Amino acid sequence: MYLDDTKILPLKQRLRQADLPPDLCAVVRIQRKKNISFDMVEGRCQSVGRNITEGMGCQIYSKTGGSSFASTDRIGPRALDQCLEKALLLLPKGPEPRSVSAEALFASSPDVCQRFLPVRHGLETLSVADATGLLLDFHKRLKKLNDNVSAATGFGITLDEWRILRTDGSDVHFTMPRSILRHRITRAFQGESHTLSTSWIGNDYSPLLEDETKNTVEQRVQAKLELLERLSGAPNVAHGSYPILIDAHLTGGLVHEAFGHAAESDAVMKGSVLGEKGRFKTGMKVGPETISIVDGPVEYDWGYQPYSANGFPRQTVAVVRNGVLAQALADVFTASPTGTVPTGAERAESYSSAPIPRMSNIRLEIAGAVPWDVDFQDVSGPELYQFLLDRKLANFSEQYLFLSGYKGGQVNSTTGDFVFNCELIHSFRRGKTTLCRPAIFSGNIFAVLHSIRAGIGRQHIRRSGMCGKLGQRVPTSGGGPLFTLIGAHPDIRIGGR
Repeated sequence: MYLDDTKILPLKQRLRQADLPPDLCAVVRIQRKKNISFDMVEGRCQSVGRNITEGMGCQIYSKTGGSSFASTDRIGPRALDQCLEKALLLLPKGPEPRSVSAEALFASSPDVCQRFLPVRHGLETLSVADATGLLLDFHKRLKKLNDNVSAATGFGITLDEWRILRTDGSDVHFTMPRSILRHRITRAFQGESHTLSTSWIGNDYSPLLEDETKNTVEQRVQAKLELLERLSGAPNVAHGSYPILIDAHLTGGLVHEAFGHAAESDAVMKGSVLGEKGRFKTGMKVGPETISIVDGPVEYDWGYQPYSANGFPRQTVAVVRNGVLAQALADVFTASPTGTVPTGAERAESYSSAPIPRMSNIRLEIAGAVPWDVDFQDVSGPELYQFLLDRKLANFSEQYLFLSGYKGGQVNSTTGDFVFNCELIHSFRRGKTTLCRPAIFSGNIFAVLHSIRAGIGRQHIRRSGMCGKLGQRVPTSGGGPLFTLIGAHPDIRIGGR
């Protein structure tokens, strides 16, 4: 590890020597993040990027709720002295307006622990030149599947290492390895342009080294190519309300944007749809007893983070348990004012950022999901429709829409209203499957949750995303059953032209 005791013990000693008054607490966040990224476009290497970020952030809290923050891009005792001195100068004298008491931080017990995720093919496995060559070869292999479309392949690998010290003696050390392979294809035809993508989430160079992974990606790209060819002539969906199915990636995006942000304790304080007068609406019924919404770290996941930015264990939280609102995603400062308990939910983009409550991996769980041992990314529209008919989950004469591929959207966290985009839509009716152009998926999250009819398949919670909040971006993930069946509801709409 880069942030080993050789570098950190002098900082721990200097932090002890700071001898802060008993009504002050300092948290020192030390980070080193190394990232390498590659982009291949149309058979050529377009760019290779290497970046190393390292430094320290020092945040001082007072029991009355005052807080100050200073950071530096150097790691060492002298740099720590300067950070502490600056933070002390910036600390407000007395409580700040609308401040939140930090009593819970002072009442916490010291924690000394570490967690490192081992990987098979880490950052040092390949030289940049070798990795570039392997990715370019794979990109050309995927490009040859169809020369009539534009193709781009990207790969990124990151090792994010943190060490968090507190004046109570806490010393928390952990790593977060991540990698992702993305392939994007675009077809322009008769004035129209459509783009589809395929991704593979990992933690190391495995996608460039393992044939099994590359073969799976190739098969998925081939399936997307066949759909892309048909999109230009596909019909539009008439605007209206339908029974719909959404895949695990769209489910993850939906619960993240339309529900998870509203459950973060700072949003509750500001007036989210899950709060009332700044208090979390614990006990509020938000859906049928068969559903739960859970957030928490999952090892080897894209959004994995085992400890908070203040050095507390990140807990797995049932935001919704059996259809009832249960617990907020809260830090040690905003938990008490919102009527909840701290769950170690605070995250920071980097050492130079102050922590705020954030999700890690948020997923929808549906009790009694219909078993299906497949990966949803390998299931075609006709196969899904036949499964629904065979299991009597769909009425032969009724029209169903299957939405796949999450492409972002907008949410009003004070009302729960959302607007999302998807990659593809399939229409199911009278035994026939029709590919349709993508359309807007809009509605209200409570209408969606109350309208859930069934989950299909095992949990799939490996969705990559970068979540933006208050100028900070952190990796997040999530999902749900392979497919979620949602009944028609007037507050859930699919748009046409």
